[in-house]
Amino acid sequence: MSFRARILLLTLVFAWAPLMALGILVRQEGVRRLQASQTERMEGLAASGRAAWNRTEDRLNRAAERLAETLEDNEVRAAVQALPLAHPRIQDAVEGFSRASGLAVAYVVSEGGLILGASHFPGDVGRVSDGIWNLAGSPDALLAVGLPGPDGAVAVLAVGREVRVGPAPLRVLVGLEPAELGDLGGGDGGVFVARTGRGGGTVGWMDLEPLPGADTRGRNADPAGNSTPSGEVPPDGLVELGSLVVGSPSEPPDPGRLVLAWWDPVLPALTRSFDRALLLALVVTGTVAALLAPLLATRLARPLERLGDTARRVHLGRLDVRFRGEGGNEFRRLSRFLNGMLDRLRAGVTQVREAERRATLGELARQVNHDVRNGLVPIRNVLAHLGEANDEGPDALAQAFSARRTTLGESLNYLDELAQQYRSVSIHGQRAPADLDATVAGSVEAIAATAQGVVFETMFEARGRVRLDPVSLRRVAENLIRNAVDAVGESGAVRIRTGKVEESGETAFQLEVSDDGPGIPAESLSRVFEPFFTTRADGTGLGLAIVRRMVSDVGGRVTLDSREGKGTTVRVILPAQGDTVPMRSDLDGPPGHAAESGTPKGAS
Repeated sequence: MSFRARILLLTLVFAWAPLMALGILVRQEGVRRLQASQTERMEGLAASGRAAWNRTEDRLNRAAERLAETLEDNEVRAAVQALPLAHPRIQDAVEGFSRASGLAVAYVVSEGGLILGASHFPGDVGRVSDGIWNLAGSPDALLAVGLPGPDGAVAVLAVGREVRVGPAPLRVLVGLEPAELGDLGGGDGGVFVARTGRGGGTVGWMDLEPLPGADTRGRNADPAGNSTPSGEVPPDGLVELGSLVVGSPSEPPDPGRLVLAWWDPVLPALTRSFDRALLLALVVTGTVAALLAPLLATRLARPLERLGDTARRVHLGRLDVRFRGEGGNEFRRLSRFLNGMLDRLRAGVTQVREAERRATLGELARQVNHDVRNGLVPIRNVLAHLGEANDEGPDALAQAFSARRTTLGESLNYLDELAQQYRSVSIHGQRAPADLDATVAGSVEAIAATAQGVVFETMFEARGRVRLDPVSLRRVAENLIRNAVDAVGESGAVRIRTGKVEESGETAFQLEVSDDGPGIPAESLSRVFEPFFTTRADGTGLGLAIVRRMVSDVGGRVTLDSREGKGTTVRVILPAQGDTVPMRSDLDGPPGHAAESGTPKGAS
């Protein structure tokens, strides 16, 4: 995961976590308080509902008693005694009672189910109904469904009484329509009936049946948006108002309970609104976080990028860079640690280079001693021979000198050539800048005068001065060009190019020398810069070692690419004049690679 992606993820976490926690807490507290308020309100409605139910029962019981008293009237008693013939006087008494009591239903039924009077449906008089007779004999209030009426079934809440008028047993049934109970649910609920059977039991919301004629809106509404598969929504609360008997003329009575159920329309709407607001807040914060995260990541990453840019400029040839602590105390501490590391590296590199110089000088001294001794031994032998000849006389001395003169000359020539070669090992200490194009052109002209059969291809495009002094630069160029000339022999091409390059974001100059010779064996590539290592029988092994040291001392670097049968290319990168920061050096590692081809016969 990238740094920017992590910043975005952390931003979302820190933005959403407190918002979600606060939202859930507020939602739960709001729901709790609303539920408590609704419960308190509905408990008040339930109390008033129970009182209304009790008043209804008292009213019906008193009405039944008054109807029984009405039947004690002499004319009514006489009409009852005339049974089984129905008498209009009984119907008139029932209708008068209904008008006086305000009840919707009043029945008088004789034994056997003969209807003697029906206030709401006079046409029912004279009909026999065992179901109404049984309902009128129930001791408690009941819900009668489907009592016959002029416009169909009439639902009533009623009580029955058994009375005796003279010798005749009668039953009276008085009732009112359920709508007269009023809106016991307060607009958020309704009155329902639950059949409990003879065994009683707990009332569940699935047991509820609408009370005919009562306000039962909400049972099939969906205020919470969570209806059951049947389309019904569980109520938020149930309160039992009282007991009753559920029945009808066509079915036996069944014990039940009158229940007030309610639904809270405010809570579901509020929770949905809050959920939408929370979702919108999450989307907005997520969008803002997505927009701010890249800016924040860029701001946080900028000090790291600066440290990274500085770190990319650090190498063994360039250890004087300094890390700048920008962006906070943490970055300043990190910069101090890195700068301390660079200080230790600089001290270590200095010690290593000093040790390397001492080792090189020791090896050079050993080689000088060996080479000088090889040149002095023949001279010592010649002098010993001449001394013996001198003892024998002038003629013997002349003869000996003539015989050993060649040996003496060869030994002196060997020592003179050896002196010339070792003189080239010394490194010029001058630090004056040199013109790269002019110095290399002079070296090419001097070598080309004696390199018969070699084709020189030149391209000078540096047009600048390098930090290396003219003498050292000429020795570098001549060493590389002579190696290339020796590689191609008497027929071949040597290409010399100069130009400007970018090195670690800074301007530098490049000298490239390539040839089309046989190349250097792969097993020898890693050693071509070692002092006294050579692949030529007549080489000293110091040419590339001298080039490497001179270039390294001014902060440059040398790379070599060679493939057998393809040629060799050597590139020298030198810092431009005025660049006081040492450049990277790859000289302590294996040789680099170049794009051009060219191969010397060997490295000297």
